[in-house]
Amino acid sequence: MTETVHFGFRHVALRVADARKAADFYAEALGMTVLLEQDDGHSMIMTTPGRRDVLTLSEIDVASEIDTLEHRRMVPGTIDHVGFEVGDNDQMAQTVTACLDAGASLIGEVEMMPGYPSAFIRDPDGNVLQVYGFSEDLRARFPM
Repeated sequence: MTETVHFGFRHVALRVADARKAADFYAEALGMTVLLEQDDGHSMIMTTPGRRDVLTLSEIDVASEIDTLEHRRMVPGTIDHVGFEVGDNDQMAQTVTACLDAGASLIGEVEMMPGYPSAFIRDPDGNVLQVYGFSEDLRARFPM
């Protein structure tokens, strides 16, 4: 068993029929707020105030972060991927290696923003996980 270096899962990306309606539901039912609208309102990034969770709601026509990396298109009601945040890029590489050693396969890597790579892996059952690291400075800039 490897030492745990991640902070736990930080985000879930869901595929929905209507991102605005889904965002309204999560706001009303769970008190979440929209951090960012993308793709002309067809993708919403939400959080729970005072927490570090992120929920991404994307309609099926919105490209996945990893469409170019042989990732299948999703339909409403499915999970696109689950994200695990680690402390930095070195811990990201260490976590990806541990996942691969445990039987996962690498789908590919995508830079979330310059200098902040993320890796997408598929667990032995086919579920997609994203592993990424943020610096303390960047983490502190998030209003969560």
